[in-house]
Amino acid sequence: MVDTSKGNEGGESQEARELEIIVALDHIRDTVTDPRQLLTSVAQAVAGRLGADLCLLSVVDEVTGEPELRAVDDRLGVFGALPRPALDQAIRRALALETTSILEVSPDLRRADLHHLLAAPLRAEAEGTPLGALLLFNRDQPFDEAMRGLLAAAASQADSAIVQARRIAQLQERNRQLEAIYQIDRIRDTTNDVQSLLSSIASVTTNTLNADLGLICLLDEETGRLELKAVDDRLGVFGRVRGDAWHVAAEQAVALDGVALLEPGPALRAQGMRHLLAAPLTVAGERLGALLLARAGAPFGPADRDLLQAVVSQTDSAIVHARTFRRLRWRNKELEAIYRVDRIRDQGLEFNAMLNAVLNELCSVIEAEMGFIMLFDETGRELELKASTSDDICRVAEHYHLIKMAANEALRRAGMVDEVDLSPVIRSLVCVPLILRDQVIGVFGAVNRHGAGGFTAEDKRLLMAITSQVDTAIFESLEKRHIRTAFRRFVGPAVMERMLNMPARDFFQVERLPLTVLFSDMRGFTTIAERTAPEAIVEILNQHLTAMTEVVLAHEGTLDKFVGDEVMAVFGAPVPMPDHALRAVQTALEMQRAHGELLARWSAEGREGAPIGIGINTGEMVVGNIGCELQVDYTVIGDAVNLGSRLCGIAKEGQILISEATYQLVRDHVRVNKLAPVRVKGRMQPVQIYEVLGLQHGEHDVP
Repeated sequence: MVDTSKGNEGGESQEARELEIIVALDHIRDTVTDPRQLLTSVAQAVAGRLGADLCLLSVVDEVTGEPELRAVDDRLGVFGALPRPALDQAIRRALALETTSILEVSPDLRRADLHHLLAAPLRAEAEGTPLGALLLFNRDQPFDEAMRGLLAAAASQADSAIVQARRIAQLQERNRQLEAIYQIDRIRDTTNDVQSLLSSIASVTTNTLNADLGLICLLDEETGRLELKAVDDRLGVFGRVRGDAWHVAAEQAVALDGVALLEPGPALRAQGMRHLLAAPLTVAGERLGALLLARAGAPFGPADRDLLQAVVSQTDSAIVHARTFRRLRWRNKELEAIYRVDRIRDQGLEFNAMLNAVLNELCSVIEAEMGFIMLFDETGRELELKASTSDDICRVAEHYHLIKMAANEALRRAGMVDEVDLSPVIRSLVCVPLILRDQVIGVFGAVNRHGAGGFTAEDKRLLMAITSQVDTAIFESLEKRHIRTAFRRFVGPAVMERMLNMPARDFFQVERLPLTVLFSDMRGFTTIAERTAPEAIVEILNQHLTAMTEVVLAHEGTLDKFVGDEVMAVFGAPVPMPDHALRAVQTALEMQRAHGELLARWSAEGREGAPIGIGINTGEMVVGNIGCELQVDYTVIGDAVNLGSRLCGIAKEGQILISEATYQLVRDHVRVNKLAPVRVKGRMQPVQIYEVLGLQHGEHDVP
């Protein structure tokens, strides 16, 4: 047995030599921060202090569990000529050892002139799991027990060096991931254009993962077709590979469940692309596309897969963000176009002038050379060109018939027609059916987009958006538009609809008709206003008038006007109604109920409110557009109107007063309290009045 306590040739003790190597390796751990250099320095220090000709440091991969050669110190220059299977076998034998041992050298390595082998397993101290192995080879000098002790001492430090190298590598990989995430996040924050976003991400990803080529493919949102959107080609190989080879790889990548290695096809291998790493781009289960990376040199490892996963986690959401921004931009453009078409309607242009104005707007929005509208003639069988933005194209019969053919095809399909290269003059054409109240009335379209190519998907969406407004913005008659403009402040939707369906009636004509008028007024409101802040008074008044207006319109009355807190409504015009008196009484009862709810709410809020009094009268009144050149309003005038106002003036809080004329029309439907006749301004004789208590049982709107 060798006495390791004795000194060596220089007189240095075994313990001192072991301490020296321990201190040296500990210093390496303290000063070297690069994980690769750390392991290389360990191998060099061990080989130098033990005088070995060749030192190998193998580390077990944490993911695969397989040993990988991480550091070599070759003092003879023989490593490159050694048979790799023999080295792998020696490494596995070293991993299986329980302690540092002198091993027999395999015949293959002996033939390479290596005759002596000393090996030490490296294990984690706490778990005892294999970390790797240190192997020393000599050509001539055999290893002895003293050297075995030295290697055992070195192994006690090398295992912790491996743990440290792993931790540093993990931190570095995490930093690479965070840096990639940060860069992509910045791209997302500064770029809203999808194409610019993808090009920047492809460049960042290719650079971060040291790839030779990066590709991003997306599935088209409308067609579902896989399209190449961005390329970062650092070796100039992309154009030398057939397009279908990239498409096949992209389809495989889209179908993946996560980041994975793909087998390059022959076309890719022929250009030196031996390694492919790919990941699908998905959000909430929806597949967006794929990201592919190619390398000619080193294969992609687990760290590369983790890094690509980090990149993908940001890329897919960035794509969704950019697409959402693009959709919002499209939607804003649609709304702006619709708004401008609506403005054209409000200008009150002559019919054909209005059509041309809309077509000019269409051509501006989708950058078309020409727009057209074709409507059915009086027979309802033939399409006629009603307007266009060109004086030339449609006059040429050979080109006009192509447009008409496309229009008829749109009618046959009941959907959009999109054609390209119909003739040297008509390079692109898109048209859609016009539908008014579920009836096809013609075709709306555009010809020749400025620049190369046909109309884009965005152009078609804009055309559909504008077309959806054409029925209301263009094909309403001038009379109907006039009615809407004049009466939208006075009547509710149901009355307006009936007015629009009565084209023969002149609603603006001044005439004398039997009608019922209603006046409502808050009692003591002026006094309350004097002791209440202006802002609070305005809010109370707005809430009251809003509630009263809703009740009037709900009973199909016509809101005549507001005078301060007074509300004036008419029943029986502009649309005739045989029960105008009863509707007025029903409205009054509902107004009292609605205002009662307001009073309760105001009281709960600490606000002061005033009850309302209502007066109703029926009789002949002059109705129509009345006023002067500067101001014309739809209203009623006459003695019967004045009496309604007088009744409102004498009505007490919460009281509804009706005249004899009104009572005679509603007597079978209401419960009343007959009051003593009263004198009112403008009448010589006292006026019989009734206080409305409610509706008869079985009637609607019983309070």
